Amino acid sequence: MFIKSSLLTFAAILFFAAFNLPAPVSPPIIATTEINVEGENNTATSIEPSAEPLPSGAEENTEPPSVREDAVVWVDNTPHGEGMRWYGESEHAVPAFPDVTFRWTPESISVINEDGSEERLLAGMPVWNAYLQDLTGDGLPEICSTVSMGSGIVSTYVYVYDYAGEMGYTLHDRMDFEYWLSVEDGNVTVTQYEFNNGPPGDEKEIAKGVLKLEINELTADGMERPERTVRTAENTKHEAYFNVVKYLYENDTGLNYGIKYIAMDMANVTDAERVPLEALISEWAKSLDCELLLGTYESLVKEGYIDDMPPNGEGGGFKEGLLFSFSEVTYESGVFKISATKYRGPLGAAGAEFTVNFTDGEWVVEEPEMMWVA
Repeated sequence: MFIKSSLLTFAAILFFAAFNLPAPVSPPIIATTEINVEGENNTATSIEPSAEPLPSGAEENTEPPSVREDAVVWVDNTPHGEGMRWYGESEHAVPAFPDVTFRWTPESISVINEDGSEERLLAGMPVWNAYLQDLTGDGLPEICSTVSMGSGIVSTYVYVYDYAGEMGYTLHDRMDFEYWLSVEDGNVTVTQYEFNNGPPGDEKEIAKGVLKLEINELTADGMERPERTVRTAENTKHEAYFNVVKYLYENDTGLNYGIKYIAMDMANVTDAERVPLEALISEWAKSLDCELLLGTYESLVKEGYIDDMPPNGEGGGFKEGLLFSFSEVTYESGVFKISATKYRGPLGAAGAEFTVNFTDGEWVVEEPEMMWVA
């Protein structure tokens, strides 16, 4: 489905400082180009350095600057900025990368190559903002964004993409802190908040500082983070199951109406994953104002939560809840194959075989080839 674009307004600010020169260099030239997306104008901005020649007798300074050039604000839809715009797109040309154009949408930032092909650099639900500043010291800007991901339990964090180095970096402490970017005094700045499961409101601000990339890790002065092990496919397998459950919940949503219970059949979940999976599901159920039940179809029938199908085939089912179950599970080298179902009743159920990949530190559920419904 093509999402109709609406006008996105944004500003780009960039100052070039001259070093060891007797006379200042003029400010950058900002050129804008109108692009048309399904009948609506959007603005693409290109920022180019001044072509003013050096004064007579002056030598070009080739030493790296002692301070970063001011950050460029490309898109700012954060609560600190203009507020989220859920439709539209913005294209941006960066002189340091003359052969490509960058594109922002609420769901992603991508690069458009000379041949017209498009590659996704980062994704979110949504991607709140996009700032450009050199964090690596190579003289080329990185894309710095605030990203939210998840449903039920939403994690908001920082994602920085180094296009020149083809590397992505995250500042992400799920369920402990949230991180939001802004531009202050010319620098991309990160604010650390207590976990809020949504946009910043009245929750406590923990720390704030200029965003830095040190030894391949994002950080800021005065910011303390919890000690944790590196996220790998092996120590986060429970999240693959959880993301499949969320995928099912978000599809065929008519089955979700009026539920009071989220039931989980973990018979086919490995022992090592049951406890952390139960913790994730429990928090998610609370966010839905539901009570978590653990058990099989048969045990929930015995306990009176599910009415077994009567002889005439009519009625029955889980009138006040949903039962999620996994029938077949295989795993190999960061890839899960999981057959899972969502059950409300004999005429209210859905399921599929899902492929779940561990990518960039997260479990990503692929869209199934076929999803059955009853």
